[in-house]
Amino acid sequence: MIPTVTQSYPDRNIMFLQDNCPVHTSAATKEWFNTNNVACMDFPSYSGDLNVIENVWGLMARCINKQNLQVHNNEQLFHIVQTAWEEIPENYVINLIRSMPERINAVIEAEGALTKY
Repeated sequence: MIPTVTQSYPDRNIMFLQDNCPVHTSAATKEWFNTNNVACMDFPSYSGDLNVIENVWGLMARCINKQNLQVHNNEQLFHIVQTAWEEIPENYVINLIRSMPERINAVIEAEGALTKY
């Protein structure tokens, strides 16, 4: 992440936004951010998540779980995830992006609480 961000924005400080899920706020994660001088933006825990990639991950997980596969090594896992990624219909992502105004309005109406998204 850091090489890509600093190459794209060489004159800017890095600020990271994440949803404060307990996995993201572990001691090891906090230490990594501190060691790498990455500031984290304050963000309320369990607030509405507007990142459409969460929907993509969910679709991929459902696709993978439906197959009821046993994974025995990293290569198999990589292949399974890559196949699920490649099977995502292009219009699925486009429709997610187009849904952003509706998503934002739902979060505003819910005053930052969870929504159906």
